[in-house]
Amino acid sequence: MEKMIVHKLYRFGLLFLLLCLFQTAMTGCAGDKDLQPDAENTGFYVYYINKAETKVVAVPYELQSDSTEEQIMECLAVLESVSDDTDLKRPISSKTNVLDYYLDEEQLVIDFDENYLEADRGREVLCRAAIVRTLTQIKGVECVSFLVSGNPLLDANEQPISVMTAETFIDHTGDEINSYEKARLTLYFANESRTALIAEQETVTYSSNISMEKLVAEHIIQGPAYQGYYPTVSPNTKQYSIVVKDGICYVNLSEDFLTLDQGVTEDLVVYSLVNSLTELPNINKVQI
Repeated sequence: MEKMIVHKLYRFGLLFLLLCLFQTAMTGCAGDKDLQPDAENTGFYVYYINKAETKVVAVPYELQSDSTEEQIMECLAVLESVSDDTDLKRPISSKTNVLDYYLDEEQLVIDFDENYLEADRGREVLCRAAIVRTLTQIKGVECVSFLVSGNPLLDANEQPISVMTAETFIDHTGDEINSYEKARLTLYFANESRTALIAEQETVTYSSNISMEKLVAEHIIQGPAYQGYYPTVSPNTKQYSIVVKDGICYVNLSEDFLTLDQGVTEDLVVYSLVNSLTELPNINKVQI
């Protein structure tokens, strides 16, 4: 696979480019305003983070560059620049440096320095959403992957985060994931001998589009986030539906749910989910 080097990124160069683009735009507007396209009609948006750091916000933007390479550099410059709107925050903070970036066919790889990891999980997810949604609008950029000092960005479970598209931040209903919240879940997993359940306290960042019961079920299926806890449910399990009515949670899962592994009994599998769901205040019983 051939790798096309776009540009070695330096903050000074980006700011210089942004100033040049701004000057060009202002000159053009003053000279022939009627011929300038309306930014709201170009269909291109730059995504920022709201002041409360709970969602991403789309702002119409008129690209000044023509080529894919130039548009990537332009958008990165905008994403790390302060917005005129004081209620919006830039996705790439002033402390974070982009060490390098390149286009590998249609995959844009961005390498950040270690300061990228200083953001808490909630803000980091919003940063990724804003950056990826902005850049994947550029023709020739189908997906984006993040590196930190040359190494893949890891998720909360220390697993590499795969390539991302705009669809990465769309939930199962087709709605955009714009708003995120934090919750502390009590999840039940197996002990080392697989003879009993033990409670794990896990703080998670999740889309406000998703219900708490679905969130709990997803995390039981994903498995524990910390050492000393062991999975009970097959990771191949799929959720068909999960609904709460009159305090009863009705769960419809694929047959993989009861695929036992590593000495885990059927009771442990069932009660790991039941106990976790009944920790929620609106659930008294579970029917699987």
